[in-house]
Amino acid sequence: MKPRLVLIPGMLCDVALFASLVKALGDEIDCRIVDLKGLNSIEGMADRAIAAAEGNPFIVAGLSMGGLAAMDVARQKPAGLKGMVLMAISQRGSTEGFRTMRLEQMERARKGELRGIVVDEMKLMFLGPRYQNDQVMIDHVIDMTMRTGVEAFIDQSNALMNRIDYTETLQGLALPTLILCGGEDKLIPPKHHAAMAALIPGCKLVELPETGHLISMEAPKEVAAEVKSFCATIMP
Repeated sequence: MKPRLVLIPGMLCDVALFASLVKALGDEIDCRIVDLKGLNSIEGMADRAIAAAEGNPFIVAGLSMGGLAAMDVARQKPAGLKGMVLMAISQRGSTEGFRTMRLEQMERARKGELRGIVVDEMKLMFLGPRYQNDQVMIDHVIDMTMRTGVEAFIDQSNALMNRIDYTETLQGLALPTLILCGGEDKLIPPKHHAAMAALIPGCKLVELPETGHLISMEAPKEVAAEVKSFCATIMP
């Protein structure tokens, strides 16, 4: 049986976030990408990820907001969970500063300014140096976020504002875990990933150079190589 990898997208992302990664993984891994439509809580996203496993042994993986949902899957400890891959994420809970910022953005989004929000933050926060001036990549990401839409932005903003702190979940976690981060991730710098990895016994931390926050789109081959190796050690 091929290893089953349940992939949870980040905020305002859909299957495009993992399309190149899934292609790079080839036929060796059974990839299932979770549809987050209509969900407004991290716990609900985790529940849907568990359902996507369909009762089979699985490894859960998530990027950014999807990483929070992956950690919630680990918190729930469903039968069949064999490992976890966390990409571009911190385990920390929400803050008042984040809540204030996000409430302002939600109001802008309701006024039809979602594209402006995405464009304002795209090159500053989400892409590493190799794609800072790559208009094809920039347009690809903007198209994905706009396709996901305002309703999802509101739902997912509420999920992030109400997220819990997963430090306690990770401390002493008896679950094989791989953490991947971009060396140039301005949203969640490598030092935060190192602190998170230190909580998990035996965790493997990999930093990808010249890569920003959207590592599965920016470096799909490198991410695929690490994920393949990780899955092979757990579910050969």
